[in-house]
Amino acid sequence: MNKEQRYVLYACAAVILLMLLFPPFHLPGPPHYGLGYGFLLDPGYSIRENYGTVDIGTLLVQWLGVILVGAILCLTFRDRKEEAQKFPLRDSEAEELHPEIEKGQVEKTLKTCPACNQPSRQLDAKMCTYCGYPF
Repeated sequence: MNKEQRYVLYACAAVILLMLLFPPFHLPGPPHYGLGYGFLLDPGYSIRENYGTVDIGTLLVQWLGVILVGAILCLTFRDRKEEAQKFPLRDSEAEELHPEIEKGQVEKTLKTCPACNQPSRQLDAKMCTYCGYPF
């Protein structure tokens, strides 16, 4: 998890905590009558001596929305190095990227990283495309 993903995680946790402290209230009963938002321990809402209760359904939908947006943002901010490690370069891809190299000679020509033993995606690479180790 990188720095941006951590910020998204902290922001989502803070929003969910605020939603918990100030939840939506409604009057219990068949006609759904929303009373708005208030502090959890002292909502301050009453109509004809009927006090509102926390609207759990609305609160859960709001939490689900925050979690969904947070997950999308975490996927957006993922590291590209992690993605490169998951999908290593195959011989056919290397030959397409570097047609000047004879067939079957790609592995011998590309630099190999001493840290992770993976071939580089570029002939003149200065660092490993998988782990970031400098050559």
